[in-house]
Amino acid sequence: LLQKMPRVACCVDNGSSQSTNYAFEQALKNFDKTKDEMYLVNVYSSWDYLNEEKNAGKMSLSQYERLCSSEGVTVAVATQIESDAPMDDLAGWLEEMQIDTVYIGQDSFCSTASEDNVIFSFFSNVKRYFTGTTADYLAKNLKCKVVIVPRTSV
Repeated sequence: LLQKMPRVACCVDNGSSQSTNYAFEQALKNFDKTKDEMYLVNVYSSWDYLNEEKNAGKMSLSQYERLCSSEGVTVAVATQIESDAPMDDLAGWLEEMQIDTVYIGQDSFCSTASEDNVIFSFFSNVKRYFTGTTADYLAKNLKCKVVIVPRTSV
């Protein structure tokens, strides 16, 4: 009987969060190349009409894939999710992929790709006020281990 390899996921935002970088560094530090599988995921809002969040997220995802490659870590899955309910869909994807450990920065997904997009920024900030951060949401709603990495260095 084949046993599933431990699956590690790093949630990649649009590149504006230092805590995402620290979360990725911690994920790599704890990653066992002989038995773990790496998953990278970016989620962006369907309300991103100018595609700023989508494009910035795609660039960040590509950057983290290259960093994994340079460290000799093979990425099993790297994907972007477009969603009307980003926190719910991110949690759903992580469960569907049967992730064992999730690394996420404390400030991941807390800012928009472009502060000039006033309407999108306004709705993002109002929503965050009522729902909390993505990291808090995942910690409360996932059964797997969720490592929330602060905005200060690890």
